[in-house]
Amino acid sequence: MTTEHTNEQLSSGGPGDPGQELEDRVRAKAKRMEAKILELRADASESARTKADEIQRELDEALGHVKEGLSNAREETLQTLNDWVKKM
Repeated sequence: MTTEHTNEQLSSGGPGDPGQELEDRVRAKAKRMEAKILELRADASESARTKADEIQRELDEALGHVKEGLSNAREETLQTLNDWVKKM
């Protein structure tokens, strides 16, 4: 996955979907992470490129959890995503 995944529909539910708020928070964090990745990739240092790759992997993992939608997600997946959104 790449940063373009945040533009995909992550959930098929509408505003009444209980996963919609979490999806919105995941999307917002994903945008912040994408901006950080771009900033780091503009830096020529190896450490910046390594950090950008780490952030990209974390972002891909999180977006992988929500790609199929949150309305049918397991409770542990929702908790994992909640925890992820809170950090960073």
